[in-house]
Amino acid sequence: MWSAVLLVILAQVASFEAARVCHGSLGCFDNFGSFLNMPLPWSPSKAGITYTLNTRRGSGHISKSSVPSTFNIRNDVKVIVHGFNSGSREPWILNMVKELLRKGDFNVITVNWSKGSSLSPLKFDQCASNTRVIGAHLTEMLRARGVPRSKVHCIGHSLGSHVCGFAGKRYKFARITGLDPAGPLFTVAQKNARLDSRDADFVDVIHSNAGNLPEFGNKLRLGDVDFWPNGGTRQPGCLQYSAREKRGNIDLAKVFGCSHMRVCELFTESINSRCKFTANKCDDYRNWRTGRCSRNCSGLRCTSMGYNADTKARGGYYLDTKGYKPYCKS
Repeated sequence: MWSAVLLVILAQVASFEAARVCHGSLGCFDNFGSFLNMPLPWSPSKAGITYTLNTRRGSGHISKSSVPSTFNIRNDVKVIVHGFNSGSREPWILNMVKELLRKGDFNVITVNWSKGSSLSPLKFDQCASNTRVIGAHLTEMLRARGVPRSKVHCIGHSLGSHVCGFAGKRYKFARITGLDPAGPLFTVAQKNARLDSRDADFVDVIHSNAGNLPEFGNKLRLGDVDFWPNGGTRQPGCLQYSAREKRGNIDLAKVFGCSHMRVCELFTESINSRCKFTANKCDDYRNWRTGRCSRNCSGLRCTSMGYNADTKARGGYYLDTKGYKPYCKS
């Protein structure tokens, strides 16, 4: 099924003619060069972009002309961006907001672009293209509020990871956290057409469902540091599938969606957990599991996965987690 969907998407992508569209102060977007034959991104209004500010003193909608009085320019800004077929009121986002506000007195901004992300799988290419405009609009909103880039940490899941990347390309943030960045159409993309380590002072990526379809995540190393919990493809506690199930007897979206979404829970747990999610530097998961990579933590050979990742860490890091909450292994 998913292979057929990919073929349809690729056929649609190949059918687009080179074109250009301009969206006011955000500038113009084309579908040639790095974005060859992709559909043009929608306007911000069509994508339905809205922002909600959450602080310890309350929450409120951020409009074009005003921001809630609870916004404190002196505080760091945490931005959370959802992915495909989702919205800003998802339970994982609400939980992450709660844990971030437990952690510190932050301005936590949730980005909603559900109209631009909630299309059929056959229109995934349009959703992928829309990330460019969402990122540009996010940058414009932050600049309009006078938010220094050094105070911004953008946390994106799936397509939301690339939204953070496109925003960071215009206004290089202090940090971007990519939670299982979307793979389809982004695995072959050039660096300026996806999340990349140059988009922030520090880019950390957690892969939980990486691979080719039917996996949803990106198999490339995209950040300064890339974490691969449980190998980065299939997560414990998620349904496994047999050869019979591959033929379509179960909802494969639920099977792979479980691993794709697990990363949100892992990161949220890491914010305030006493357990450190310690990961070891290694070239691949098999070598890590067989002890071919040192478990010694000297010289940044290990670091914490998630919120407390060391910004000096570089390369690929591996660890195992449990298949149930709390996920961290002490």
